[in-house]
Amino acid sequence: MASIQNSGETKEGKDEEIDPDAAPFKIHTINAVCFWQNSGDFEDCAICRFTLSGPSVQYLANPSPAFNSGLKLAFGSCGHVFHMDCLNKWQKTRKTCPYCNQEWDLIRVEIIPGEEHSFFGNDN
Repeated sequence: MASIQNSGETKEGKDEEIDPDAAPFKIHTINAVCFWQNSGDFEDCAICRFTLSGPSVQYLANPSPAFNSGLKLAFGSCGHVFHMDCLNKWQKTRKTCPYCNQEWDLIRVEIIPGEEHSFFGNDN
């Protein structure tokens, strides 16, 4: 028996037409892992103007458990991200996204990557 060759000959020795545009392999499953990173458009909190990769201005002024929310990021369904304490202050007078003015819909809250060591047990 002949082996598979570019001429189209198969293991059985029969000629079979090979599609030159066909992929040489097929992906059956993919196990993806991802990490959050700013897209570049929103590197700073639009409220306090400090970087989202670090604590908020309020937390930096008083790094204590009372200001733990300055070590958290609030993610909205509109795709915008703010320091949690900045957003809490904003929402005392408005219920919209500070960036796009859509109704604010919080989808998740995360501790700023790398700031876990600074986070005190209080869940403010």
